[in-house]
Amino acid sequence: MSRPRKPTAVLEASGAFVHDPQRRRPPSPLCKGPLRDAPMHLGERERDIWAEIAATLPDGLAGDADTCAFEILVCLFAQFRHNRGTMMGSLISQMTSLFSKFGLDPASRAKLHAPTRAAEDPLADFLEERKPQ
Repeated sequence: MSRPRKPTAVLEASGAFVHDPQRRRPPSPLCKGPLRDAPMHLGERERDIWAEIAATLPDGLAGDADTCAFEILVCLFAQFRHNRGTMMGSLISQMTSLFSKFGLDPASRAKLHAPTRAAEDPLADFLEERKPQ
């Protein structure tokens, strides 16, 4: 397996782009909004697990674009809780992989870098409003 890519912010801080500025990657796209509420087609057990896991997510990590993957994680975890003795190993592996992608284990939390939104700039907002059309 290949080594995971270092975040651009880490490379920037270490001076990696001083010698080769053309290697700078564009910033990661941000989600349009926060993680949505549990879909209504989920059962009561899955909606409870949705709320439980969503409350433990690291801040700024999951957004509305992650809803489908988060739903898969919730359904797998509900299945694990309901019948953990009969759950196939491949499903447990998929579940633990999703846990790590959402930063829900100690090792992956250390590796994740949640994107941050740019701070609001009142001057830029003011100038944008005054721009002639």
